[in-house]
Amino acid sequence: RRESSDNPYRLTRQERIVAGLVCGGMNSEHISKKLSISIHTVHTHRRRILEKTGSETFMEVCQKLN
Repeated sequence: RRESSDNPYRLTRQERIVAGLVCGGMNSEHISKKLSISIHTVHTHRRRILEKTGSETFMEVCQKLN
């Protein structure tokens, strides 16, 4: 995959969706239900988003992605 200027952190499609929902104020349980994925998968996506963006908190992630 090539790196895109609108996706500098190389997040997957699902990670971008999860990040958007978290930044919109949704918690992991609600994200799990909305996307029909396990809570474990949501936590994995959240961890990878933090790692890929070099962030310690989701507040940081949201600032970087906006």
